[in-house]
Amino acid sequence: MTREYRKKSMMETLSWRPQNPHPNADSQWSHPLFSNLKRALTLARATLREIFDEAAYDRFLSAHHLSNSAEAYAHFLRDRRAAVERRPRCC
Repeated sequence: MTREYRKKSMMETLSWRPQNPHPNADSQWSHPLFSNLKRALTLARATLREIFDEAAYDRFLSAHHLSNSAEAYAHFLRDRRAAVERRPRCC
């Protein structure tokens, strides 16, 4: 019994796409590597939003039922500055 093996091309060898993808699959973006990359990028984005106070501003807008505007941002900065001034300093 002999089996015939077809030599794969370099592109087939390096390809990450399944040969017969599931019809409901998200085409080329369904690979687990992309899922992990998406999670990592989402975490990095959330971290940067916290560092640069974008997330705090969004929470402020939600808490005060405001929409994004120059006046709302000025109010946010006043509240933030007041909170920092009330905070006790060490030494």
